Amino acid sequence: MAQTQPPRVVVYSSEVSGSIKVRRETTRIGAILDSRKIPYSLVDVSIDELSFKSYTIAGEAKAYMRSKSGNNVLPQIFVDGEFKVGGFEALDEANEDGMVAEWLFGSSGASGTSA
Repeated sequence: MAQTQPPRVVVYSSEVSGSIKVRRETTRIGAILDSRKIPYSLVDVSIDELSFKSYTIAGEAKAYMRSKSGNNVLPQIFVDGEFKVGGFEALDEANEDGMVAEWLFGSSGASGTSA
């Protein structure tokens, strides 16, 4: 039986954020990725345990996010475990230019899916 690969794109956010900006941007990121049929996982950093099992680093999701990006600003976008500099603003701009896959995955735009 073949194992399913986890999504290459991971969005870190918080379901309990009091910030309207964080909630709005997280919703918009999901809408952009869904519209482009790009699979992703949403990790809630307000939960104590790391729920996204592909990471080998020990500790909480928030600690992992902070160690890779160097900050706590939410939401954050990661591809293949690496922080995408520019975050929401860069993704939104890439969406306007029709270049979401290219921004996320490089010039080939290969999402690693058959969709």
